Amino acid sequence: MQDAHQSARRQLQRLLIAAFVVDPLGPGITREELKRAAIESGVSPAVFNEVVADFWGERAASHLDETIGARSLDLMHLAMVRGHGYPSALCMDTIPKVQAAFASLEQRHGANTSKSLESILSECRDSPEKVRLAIGILLTHKHVEQVDDGFRRRLRIEASLGTTDPNHPETKALGEAIQIVRAILAARGAAPSSALRPIERFHGFLQKQGWHGLGGWWAATAQETAGLWDHYPTAATVLAGALLEAALVAIAEPAKVAGEWKQKFLSDDPRTWQLRDLIKQAEAAGTFSPNEAAHARTLAELRNRIHAGRFAMAGPDPFRPPFTNAHEAHAAKLHLDLLLTALLDWTPIAALA
Repeated sequence: MQDAHQSARRQLQRLLIAAFVVDPLGPGITREELKRAAIESGVSPAVFNEVVADFWGERAASHLDETIGARSLDLMHLAMVRGHGYPSALCMDTIPKVQAAFASLEQRHGANTSKSLESILSECRDSPEKVRLAIGILLTHKHVEQVDDGFRRRLRIEASLGTTDPNHPETKALGEAIQIVRAILAARGAAPSSALRPIERFHGFLQKQGWHGLGGWWAATAQETAGLWDHYPTAATVLAGALLEAALVAIAEPAKVAGEWKQKFLSDDPRTWQLRDLIKQAEAAGTFSPNEAAHARTLAELRNRIHAGRFAMAGPDPFRPPFTNAHEAHAAKLHLDLLLTALLDWTPIAALA
């Protein structure tokens, strides 16, 4: 029985590491999900109930839905075996590339600013899955911290966290655990990547189309919005409006090819297109619901407050532009998230995302 318990503990460790690999920036895996994965991998329910307390402690009996993540247990060292590096699934070789991406972004934006995920993905041309995993590992080792809507390096010294060993003895077992956990997390009703913010998901859509120029602009603009919502609400709303306009312009060609967008202005030079017309087209085609279109117009109006001439009045004090406050800026952020999600979930675009 002792051998069975030891084997089960090791398998639970693998499954927790697998949950981290599948969704490195997510909250973790619930006890019930871990139990399903353990049983599927050969651990008996009785043995699971006896050893799970090692990971959940006293919470195991009363909080069945509580999540637990590899980061919270510092499980990364458990993937190492004496004389070996890390299993290939942990992609340790991507970490130096992410460190270099942080260094480059720090030169442009400052060391203390939050670096958005999409800006790191644009700067580091490795696969998004490997980059997210590398960031998760850096978070685990406290080389990086999560702030605002992004990440910031805590340790400026370039320290080696180890290398990937393709012949690591855990490679096969961990790979099998990853397959089991991936299927269980997908059964939640959404893929783990849905934990990404809409602004990050749309950046991924741009990159997938090969539109790296727009993708780079998107990443840089999204990076500039980090930290603006509370302290610089006018700047935040202007950039939010710019991102909405860029998103609508980006989907215009696929929408025309799909036969969904048909208004006459789309045959004109795209440099002459207006945000109000794009919103009208999106509503007419059902890309936006009437409620979403109303949110889009609100976002456009907040952006247009920088045009002081729009608020000119007759008399000795002719200009009365309204001020934008932090509450309105946060509303703009919520509107942008809602609208980007609508675009990405719209059938012609979802097929490309």
